[in-house]
Amino acid sequence: MVNCKEKCLESMEARYGFFASSERVEKFCERVCNNVRLHWSGPVHGEDALLFHVLPVLMDIHGKDNYWFKSCFRDIDVYFHRRINNVEIDVMITFIKEVHKPRLYRIILELKETDLAKLVEQLLVRRKYGTWAYGVISLHPNTVLRMLMSNPDRLRVLVDYGIGLIALYGEIPVVILESVRRKTPGTLEDILDKILEPFLKEENT
Repeated sequence: MVNCKEKCLESMEARYGFFASSERVEKFCERVCNNVRLHWSGPVHGEDALLFHVLPVLMDIHGKDNYWFKSCFRDIDVYFHRRINNVEIDVMITFIKEVHKPRLYRIILELKETDLAKLVEQLLVRRKYGTWAYGVISLHPNTVLRMLMSNPDRLRVLVDYGIGLIALYGEIPVVILESVRRKTPGTLEDILDKILEPFLKEENT
C-alpha cells in the first residue's frame, strides 16, 4: 500500500529543500492526504503508482489562491483509467478550489515509463478534457530535456497547447513545464461540467 503522506513529504521537501518550513509542509501533506479519494477497485501499481509522487506537487501548483498563496483546495477525487467518448485517460484528478466561490477543476495525467513521443501524442488527444494536463515520465530530467531539445517541434506543441511535463528523478518529481489553464470562448468549465458530470456521478454511486 502506498503511503500518501510519506510520498508527499518526500516530494515537497525535494521541491523546496531547506526553504520549506517543516511544519508548513507537514500541514500541507496532511491536507492533501486527508482530502484525497481514490476511485479504483484494484491495486495501484506500475505506471499508475507514479501518481503518488506527483499529486502533492500538482496540488501545490494549482490548488493555491494566487493572491495569498495559500492552499484552498478540498475534495480531491482521483479516477484511474477513465473512459470519456471512447478515450481512456490514465488519471483524472478533480478537486474543489475555493477562492471567490467553490469551483470544480480537473487535471488529467498521462503516465509513461520512457516513451516521450507516445506520451505527447496521447496528451494532444486528451487535452480538451482537463483544465490542466500533464505528462509524467519516469526518466531523468536531463534525459527529457535532451529529448525535447533534439525535437523542437515536440516542445513547441507542448507549449502551444499548455501541456505540462514532469520527469521523475528517482522518485522525486521535477517539473519541466507547468501546464497552463485551458481557456476557450464561452466558459470552458461549464462545457467540461456538462461532458463529465454523468461519468463522475456514475463513478460515485
